[in-house]
Amino acid sequence: MPTGTTASPTSVKTSSMQSVIASLKNVSKNFGEVEAVRDVSFQIKKGDVIGFVGPNGAGKTTTISMMLGFISPSSGSLELFGERVTTSSAHRQHSRIGYIAGDMALPLSLTGAQYTSFMANQNGRDNDLYTNLVSRLHPVFDKKLHDLSRGNRQKVALIAALQHKPELLVLDEPTSGLDPLMQDLFLEFVADANKNGASVLMSTHILSEVSTVCHRVICMKNGSIVMNKTIKDITSKLGKHIEIESSQVKTIVKHLPEYAALIRTTDTNASFSVDTKDIKNILSWLVTKNIRDITITEHDLDDVFRDLYETKRGNR
Repeated sequence: MPTGTTASPTSVKTSSMQSVIASLKNVSKNFGEVEAVRDVSFQIKKGDVIGFVGPNGAGKTTTISMMLGFISPSSGSLELFGERVTTSSAHRQHSRIGYIAGDMALPLSLTGAQYTSFMANQNGRDNDLYTNLVSRLHPVFDKKLHDLSRGNRQKVALIAALQHKPELLVLDEPTSGLDPLMQDLFLEFVADANKNGASVLMSTHILSEVSTVCHRVICMKNGSIVMNKTIKDITSKLGKHIEIESSQVKTIVKHLPEYAALIRTTDTNASFSVDTKDIKNILSWLVTKNIRDITITEHDLDDVFRDLYETKRGNR
């Protein structure tokens, strides 16, 4: 058999598998008669930073709990680092993961220093990274966790989750309880972890966090995935956001051209979006209307997610 540098089919397949950090295939979860998650499939690949978004009750936390092996799926399969996830074996992969949740249960009888040391004994510690985290977050280490504010508990949880340089960060509303400055600092840590090779799945309601650090967005609604796209793909198709003020809003909205998508309306204002290619047409049409004021901005991610969160126009 001739030799050379061409990879064999087996080696190509192995390399592809190694790039997949987590894989969910047709995962569903029922709690009695309630279907919390329905037929969810997606992958987290090495280097991904995924924003995991959706309204309350969409199924995000349940999906994360199954992925980490805290609860079992009703059907479907999950893998972490190439191994099938079960509630009895998932702990073997946890040393490669950093997990933070906004409502995370911590051992409140321990001090911050005791808890981070306990987690270091479980998962290891990179001393340089640990020193950097402590110097920038200024955690309260000498008091028991039950005596700390929610924000200070979050700092301790963040250090415990990041100190061992995890390969995968799973963050469920991680900035809940942090002030705006600490939120920004937290996002810096997430970006730094990603630069050092970590993949990230971050569930959040703060859409500015998604646009700041995420490469891809997965949106859940009513237990199912309704969007799985890159930020670049989403923003390239956003078009323009137009807001008008007029005493004849109802008439204008009633005759809105087909290429314009109505977002919301009141008695005197209306906003809608159009593709960039249609901006001249909509302006020519609006010139003929009785409009007091008009504002044109770039359509943003908030509008995209607002539309996804709404079942029907004006009906959440």
